[in-house]
Amino acid sequence: MKFFLAISSLSLALATTSPATAQQSLVDQLSQYVPDSVLSLLSESEILTAFSMSTSRETNAQKASRVAYIATSGSAPRTYSRTQLDLVGRYLTDEELSRMSGQHIGDALAVVHSSRPEVEKRGIIRALSDR
Repeated sequence: MKFFLAISSLSLALATTSPATAQQSLVDQLSQYVPDSVLSLLSESEILTAFSMSTSRETNAQKASRVAYIATSGSAPRTYSRTQLDLVGRYLTDEELSRMSGQHIGDALAVVHSSRPEVEKRGIIRALSDR
């Protein structure tokens, strides 16, 4: 019943306000579980998903953990810009890049900016993508 009421209030909020205002009100409600820096990583659809999870019967710690997971998980690490990922991506396929951890991407960026020969850079970066 609580979930139904939450979805009903969400629908009403979205119908009666502008999308930006409705989204901000959801973000404000989610801020009790995680810091704003984590919430800023959420897309519009992720905000709705996180809000629906916040209406569950789980503890606040569990809700916070799930919202943080939604915000920080994804195919590309959110700590790197598109330009940085493209620099590493010149040496890898998209699939290889998506398998790399944030630490390995950082290591690969260091290799990209090194004075090593291109062939050596490619080998090192490919080895990092296999870990």
